Amino acid sequence: MKLSPLTATEMRAFEEFAVEKYGVTIESMMKRAGQAVFEVAIKECPHKNVLVVAGKGNNGGDALVVAELLKKEGIKVTVYQPYKEQSDKIDWGNYDLIIDGLFGFSLKGNPRVPANRIIEEMNRSGVPILSIDVPSGLDAETGQLMRPAIKAKYTVTLGMPKVGLDTHKDHVGKLFLGNVGIPENAYLEIGLPAPGFFGKNYIPLD
Repeated sequence: MKLSPLTATEMRAFEEFAVEKYGVTIESMMKRAGQAVFEVAIKECPHKNVLVVAGKGNNGGDALVVAELLKKEGIKVTVYQPYKEQSDKIDWGNYDLIIDGLFGFSLKGNPRVPANRIIEEMNRSGVPILSIDVPSGLDAETGQLMRPAIKAKYTVTLGMPKVGLDTHKDHVGKLFLGNVGIPENAYLEIGLPAPGFFGKNYIPLD
């Protein structure tokens, strides 16, 4: 099924509609998003030592959910929260997977300090990157690629694809759609095609 991408504004409005009309909560969507990204990490990209980069807002919250699920699975996990003034020096090349939860669809303009440096370090590491929702540095309102921007090997976009994912495949990598628990009727009521999850937490879009 071809799913037309949404802008950040459209996705935000859709989530608000699901909360108000269908009783979906932000917390439940975050948990479901984390579960979807966790399953992609476990099933699609084998690893033993994972770095989770968690920014501010819901995208960082999703990343923290993923980190907890990976730990419960027995995976070695390091969580880096740059906006919490962690002083730990990160050896970026010392991991076999990096989960990018720095920015979601709320990014406006070029990433600033410290995010720009962190994005450059992740890209230079040579470690495969799994981005949550959009690669950090992609503006999901305009579809433009800001500078710098993550070059992901995998991206799990959430709820619906976002603008720009289809035009920047070299930064998106293999694309999956994560189920955040919005009911099928919510999609249909506002004229969106309901993704065919059929009880799954994620589906491939490539």
